[in-house]
Parts: sequence; C-alpha cells; structure tokens
Amino acid sequence: MSKQRILISGASTGIGFATAVELAAKGHEVYAGVRKASDGERLQKANSQIRTLILDVTVPESVDAAVARVRADSVTESRARLVLINNAGIAVAGPIECLPLAEFRKQFEVNVFGLIDMTQKFLPLIRETGGRIVNISSISGRLAAPFLGPYSASKFAVEGLTDSLRRELAPQGISVSLIEPGPIRTPIWEKGLSGKDDLLAQIPTERLGIYETRLRKFVEYTAKTAASADPVEVVVRAIEHAAFAKKPRARYFVGGQSKAGNIVSRLPTGWVDGLIRLSARGL
Repeated sequence: MSKQRILISGASTGIGFATAVELAAKGHEVYAGVRKASDGERLQKANSQIRTLILDVTVPESVDAAVARVRADSVTESRARLVLINNAGIAVAGPIECLPLAEFRKQFEVNVFGLIDMTQKFLPLIRETGGRIVNISSISGRLAAPFLGPYSASKFAVEGLTDSLRRELAPQGISVSLIEPGPIRTPIWEKGLSGKDDLLAQIPTERLGIYETRLRKFVEYTAKTAASADPVEVVVRAIEHAAFAKKPRARYFVGGQSKAGNIVSRLPTGWVDGLIRLSARGL
C-alpha cells in the first residue's frame, strides 16, 4: 500500500482517534482534526507523526484554515493522494415534540452542513491528487429509532448526500464511500448516558408524563446496547478498505447490529415498527 495523505475530522475520540492512530502507525501522513489543543496532545502522545489541526467543521474559517494548511504542505512536500474522512458528528436525542429547534439546528450544523463544507472545500485538492472521500454515517441513517429523531434525520441526510455525490464524482474517477456502523464502543455512549438528566429536563412539565417512562426505558436500552457494542477496530478496518482498496464499496455495514438493521430496514414498514418495539422493550 503506497503512502497516502489522510484528513480525518472529529478525531478527538472514538472512531476518528482510533483511525488516526492506526493509519499513522502504517506510515500514512495523517491530519487529525480536533477542537481542543489537549485532544491534539493526546493524539501526538499516541503517535508523534500525527499532524493535528484545530478544526471545527461548523466554522467556515476553521475549515478554510485546514484547507490552506493541507494545500501548503502538498506544495512543499509530497503530492500523495488525499483521502478525506468526514467523521465529525454528534448525537442529539429526545422526543421530537419537545426538543427546541436549536437542538435540531445544532445536530445538522455538525453532521450535515459541516460535512458539506468540508467536502466542497477539499474537493479541488482531492481531484488534483486522485483522492477519495469516506463519509461516516450510521445504521441510524437507514433505520430510525424513537427518541433519536434528530440524529437519524441527520444520518439519513448524509446517506442521500453521499449517494448523489458518488454518482456525480464517479465520472471523474473519485470514489465516495459510506461507512454505516451499528453500535460501537466509543465515548459517544458515555456522553449520551451521562446526559440522561438533561434529556428529561428538556421536556416541558405538562408533557413529562407522556414521555418520562419511555425515556427511562430508552436510557436503560441504550446502556444495554452500549455493553454489547462492537469494538472500534471493526470500523477502522472498513475505513481502511474504503480508503485504499482497488475497488472500494459504496457501502460498508459494520458490525452485527448494522448488518441486521440493514435487513430489517428492507421489511414492510409495519413489520419494522413492530420489531423495533419488541427489540427496544416497548419503546
């Protein structure tokens, strides 16, 4: 495998962190986008060859600075193929009826509009170097669970955008792949579970009785799901294949629950609704 240049957004923890460390260990030039200097320091302790960028995908000026940095290095150093891994993401949870509109906007600013801005601004360099794009989605982009409406909606959007982009760029020889993990052992679960009180606090008092019992079940179900989540390494392997394989796939269903979810999503809608209620114990 020849040396490649890799840019990963959202590399502070989880999938992004693990991917950055693994690909740097294999000799690739890795740019890891983080929001805090302390996260960059942790990455460089894991592998001193990782180049960290302070990158907030919701701030256009931050994305512009990242483009300028990578392009400048491309001129002064190698012209290795650039692979963009759009990994930055957050998960907003709660009843759609009760969540402030600002929460939906925050969800889409990171997961959708940030991805679009990164893709648009890096595409000229990707094209010049014969590079690729790998978008990190989720099985939630094919199968929407109750109380994950904002997150699922953002991932459904990522799915549609990626399909269109793949078909637009194929004639130019640029591959675009989707990684669709099921539950993966990353800090996103801890963040979600630690925010359960905040989740309940968002519900207006007059509606609390409608949702409280089911939301507590949702938190319990999330904890059990986290306990059986797949290791992050399975996602890293899928990303590597999408980034480097001679014939990358359009979609990668990663982990047992992702593969099962893909099958379930193809069933009649009434069946899917019933299976979700059954598997989530009444949600």
